[in-house]
Amino acid sequence: MPKAPTDSPPKAEPEQERQVRNYGPNQTGWKEWRAVDHGLAEHVVYEPGANPVESRDTWQFLTVIIVVLGSIALLALLGLHLVEAKNSAEPAPELSREKVLRGEALVKRLHERVRGYFGATSVDAMVAHVAEPDRVRSLMLSYYRTHPIKPRRVRKVDLTASVMRQNTKHPHMLATVLSDDGRIAIVILREQDNDLRIDWEALVGYNRVTLDELIRYRPTDPIEVRVRLQFANYYNYEFEDSKAWRSYKLTSPGEPDVVIYGYCPRGGAICKRFDKLTLGGRSVFARIKLQFPEAGNGSNVAEITEIIAENWLGGDA
Repeated sequence: MPKAPTDSPPKAEPEQERQVRNYGPNQTGWKEWRAVDHGLAEHVVYEPGANPVESRDTWQFLTVIIVVLGSIALLALLGLHLVEAKNSAEPAPELSREKVLRGEALVKRLHERVRGYFGATSVDAMVAHVAEPDRVRSLMLSYYRTHPIKPRRVRKVDLTASVMRQNTKHPHMLATVLSDDGRIAIVILREQDNDLRIDWEALVGYNRVTLDELIRYRPTDPIEVRVRLQFANYYNYEFEDSKAWRSYKLTSPGEPDVVIYGYCPRGGAICKRFDKLTLGGRSVFARIKLQFPEAGNGSNVAEITEIIAENWLGGDA
């Protein structure tokens, strides 16, 4: 039987909370967005005209606003740093025509990539729009054997922010995608060689082995998974000693009913890092390695042996 609750989530200290200032479209009404990738690239990107969703679609516009605000948390969970937008009250920086044109070209490419990917009816059509297509194609073929492709017509694509990752090789952009059927997706695109491509592995939360398969086969060698990690208070089986272990709930968006409880030794480097990331009950999107105990009694308990990345970005990001 599970042990009685003995733990509580790490509490956030005010000075430890990362503050995000001046987030969101400026006061021109979404007509223009300026962002700077410090030390990486500079963009002026905009979609000329009115608000991204017309007045007759007010309910959808409000939904997009909620998603955009919620993406602040998503950025933190994905291990990305939001690039601070300039306050609209401050004068805009002087930008060369070359940079303006480059920004316009990137936004046009963003629309092409997103519409092409979501409208595709086959892996071959989809892979043309993703990062590292030669490597990712085999992953997609495997994934879509059990996940039917459901093309959708994209109604609106909005550049939510220009973002960068710690020690990244390439800048990234975050886009909010609204489909005709009302579905909303948040897509990360990698900027490389004056082009944009979708990070497919981050988009679908790709795992070579599903969480359900991990529970059924219980591999005793460490295996990599993408998970959403949350503080938990479950201590049982090989990990029943709450003084020795810290407990986390691990889930995947493609398997909403499957849960693995992951554990790391209290006081260890992994535990200290996740304690910091889960301050105040926050969730973390991470790539980790899991190892199940030899001849264990509990089917869904495993040790977290390594943090590979504090995000879901794939490959050579």
